[in-house]
Amino acid sequence: MARRNRELAFDVNALRIDTGRSWLRSPRIAYDDITHYATSRFGFWLGTKRGVFSIRRSRFLHSDGPERLNRALTRVIAQRAHGFDQLARMSEIHGFARRPFRQYASRSFALVCIAVYLAQLRDPFITEVGALTPLLVDVGQFYRLVSANLLHGVALVPLHLVFNVLGLVGLALLVERPLGALRTGVVMGVSGLAAMFSSYLFGYGTVMGASGIVMGLAGAALCLELHHCDRLPVWWRVPRGPFIALLLIECATGFALPFVAGEAHFGGFVAGYLATWGVTGRGALARPRPRWLRRVAFGMAVLTGVALLDAGFLVLRESHALEHYARQLLSSPDSSVDADNSLAWRMATESRASVAQLEAAQRLAERAADRTAYQNPEILDTLAEVLFVRGDRDAALAIIDEAIRITHGEAYYVEQRRRYTGERDFDDHPPPPRPWDDFDRHLEAVFEEPGIVI
Repeated sequence: MARRNRELAFDVNALRIDTGRSWLRSPRIAYDDITHYATSRFGFWLGTKRGVFSIRRSRFLHSDGPERLNRALTRVIAQRAHGFDQLARMSEIHGFARRPFRQYASRSFALVCIAVYLAQLRDPFITEVGALTPLLVDVGQFYRLVSANLLHGVALVPLHLVFNVLGLVGLALLVERPLGALRTGVVMGVSGLAAMFSSYLFGYGTVMGASGIVMGLAGAALCLELHHCDRLPVWWRVPRGPFIALLLIECATGFALPFVAGEAHFGGFVAGYLATWGVTGRGALARPRPRWLRRVAFGMAVLTGVALLDAGFLVLRESHALEHYARQLLSSPDSSVDADNSLAWRMATESRASVAQLEAAQRLAERAADRTAYQNPEILDTLAEVLFVRGDRDAALAIIDEAIRITHGEAYYVEQRRRYTGERDFDDHPPPPRPWDDFDRHLEAVFEEPGIVI
């Protein structure tokens, strides 16, 4: 007997919950549909092929009500045809639940995202190098389909990172325990690639974040609930109705908000669902791990390593990598002015510039200046710096004089001119720091970009 006039009754073929109200239909749970049940200090949990049902301990008249119900239900099932087979399957599920478990895949990825975010705070060039930009993917920077999953929008309060890490770790409790680290890693990798590829196809300006992987884990959780609920402990499952409702709300929000790449979320979700369906085969969950699965995981690890290596050379300002990056930008007629200007400055000031590198930097700076009609002093400063480093002091003075005229003699540009005339040392750059190294200005630039995944 339960409180509030409810009664649990064992009918011939089903467990009936009598509500005590004539106008409210009494739920019936067929014994054949029961997949797993268990007690806890919170109450009684019952899993069926259609969903999850729970009764809080406080609803029972007696403190040991959940345990009494557990014993009674076990006796009823044991007396049915094939009842012992059903109880044996539940025993296997109990053993499955007791296995040692650590969230290797999800927590490792979360720690990497946190580490990369801290690196972004120190060096904004990481965001510029790693974020997904379709125009740069078109010219061969395919590594961005991988690296963009590790980046997050930089902010004083890192909500983007916090929400994704919490979603990642929380959903992984539902996915990594039944699938294991290897399968979960494959699902996460496929989801991340699919999310960024969807963003690329739909032409978002700038996309970054692990949201696609988080949605991939949501798709994996739904796949497990719909196709493998008979193999899951009841406390590893999600209530189907509320979970699907939340997914629909998230989908609608993603497509409605202009700063969220809804297609990336949807692509990650679908990929996570299909990848989970693929890696679970005919019902095998964490074990065994077939050879083809290990090969897929190894291939994804190699792909990730190569992509991060490509990005790493740029972050370290390796001369040949910067030169190649510059030529890729020059081959894209639609690249942004900020990208041209920023890379030209970095090539001239943050690396050992070769003749070919400085030539490419000058072409980038000149293109940026042309696009702004030679009226942006920051871009003129970059062009002047490149000309000065190349040894063309007269041209550098002419350009910096124009910047001084536009800014009505701002001290920074005047001091830059003194460098060019030899009154300051060659390496004695005057303050303030460049705008793209200034934290506040960088935040504005990040959040003005459309299509950032959050």
